[in-house]
Amino acid sequence: TNQVLEMLPLLWQLGLQACDLFYQEHGRYPGTTMDDNFQADAPAVQTLLEGCLARYQLTVPANHETGAIHLDRVALELCRFGNAEVHNIAAVVGGVASQEAIKVITGQYVPLYHTYVYNGITSSAGVYAV
Repeated sequence: TNQVLEMLPLLWQLGLQACDLFYQEHGRYPGTTMDDNFQADAPAVQTLLEGCLARYQLTVPANHETGAIHLDRVALELCRFGNAEVHNIAAVVGGVASQEAIKVITGQYVPLYHTYVYNGITSSAGVYAV
């Protein structure tokens, strides 16, 4: 595809897993420091993200026709995010969840199987067996 690899929903799902691991280690989410220095947490999040990729035996291409994946940028964005909840994203995911509930209740159509990840930056989504 011609999608920028840094925008793959799976990468952001793994990034959120890295944020959860950061929370387990530090007792707070990355980017939620009192001194507003969210960049300080980015290297630790990047290391945890690399660990998540390794756990699932995924590799990051150094060069690709759409560009390399810069995990440092992904980690920095996750820290800037600071565990905020965006209302429009919650609305989209809630709408998908209700649609899937209707599929199960009515027995019509096939519901999503495994993990649904929505990327609000690019308005793209993916279903992954993680």
